[in-house]
Amino acid sequence: MKKLILGLACFSALTFTSCEKDSDDTKTKTEMITSHGWTMTGLDVEPGIDMFVDGTWLPVTDVFLQMNDCSKDNEVIFNANGTLIEETNSKCHPAEPATYTGTWSFNSDETRLVLNTDESIDYKLELLDDNNLVVSYTENDEGVNVEFTMEFSK
Repeated sequence: MKKLILGLACFSALTFTSCEKDSDDTKTKTEMITSHGWTMTGLDVEPGIDMFVDGTWLPVTDVFLQMNDCSKDNEVIFNANGTLIEETNSKCHPAEPATYTGTWSFNSDETRLVLNTDESIDYKLELLDDNNLVVSYTENDEGVNVEFTMEFSK
């Protein structure tokens, strides 16, 4: 009799817990990237590139620190229809346009992000969540592979 009661208790516990609707609030990558605008918060380069800093040429890996403030507040907006807009909130030059436009897409397994503006760049998608976007790409500079990693936040 104890086995029957224990069995019924286990059965009813399983029945009631398995009938609860699972909450699946997982967003797709398209939903995450199009949910708001993105502002660059980091730009790293490996190996470092030579930049003129405080009157001296130095190898720099944290390029973001060397960027003008007027370049740091641009906002990139990815639209669900595959278009993108980069809004220049503070212009670095008076003749600079207020916006740049282009297109974007993911590859089939959503591990790469392709941006088409003045040129087409195929980025590796390092991280994408509700608040962070990190992409990277490699460029060959005179026989040296240079990896650029860009971080964006909402």
